[in-house]
Amino acid sequence: MAQLSRPSGCSTSRRDYRCGSRGFRGTSAAATTTTSAYTDSGLDNGTTYCYRVTAVDGSGNESSASNQACATPAAPAVRVVHVADLDGTAKGKGKSVRWEAFVTVTIRDSAAAPVAGATVTGNWSGAVSAGASGLTARNGSLTLRTGDKAQGPQVTFTVTNVAGAGLTYSETANTDPDGDSTGTAIIISKP
Repeated sequence: MAQLSRPSGCSTSRRDYRCGSRGFRGTSAAATTTTSAYTDSGLDNGTTYCYRVTAVDGSGNESSASNQACATPAAPAVRVVHVADLDGTAKGKGKSVRWEAFVTVTIRDSAAAPVAGATVTGNWSGAVSAGASGLTARNGSLTLRTGDKAQGPQVTFTVTNVAGAGLTYSETANTDPDGDSTGTAIIISKP
């Protein structure tokens, strides 16, 4: 998509002329508009489009064409992300048989940069059966918990998805530097 904006003070109408990547191809108008901006959509990514703009006054007099301005639309960047670490902890609930498990999930991109604002979704299984999800903080991490429901000897947390605008989750890239998980699932034992 290419967007052209009319400078303030322009006349009430203008004509935008678009040409292909090989230079100006005549005077076919891409659009005629009376607004202060024009968005040319339906363009091919990677193709250069060049534009000239003319102004038309109230009497229909058209100005000379502006200098040519060119732009090449590109597809939005996709950031490939993965689980970079899973760490689990457990906390007993007094003399009760109940206990609570916590998992800290860290998300990084392919350049190892933290990914903020990613939605991590997963499932607890074993002593607790429940879904869980949350958003990563600026450091790329979030902590999810079972609540004080666990009553068996262990729980497993499995990451099922990482999502967000412009993000693509690569489960095959999941890792865990300290080896206490598979990078996708971690087992947490009762304290």
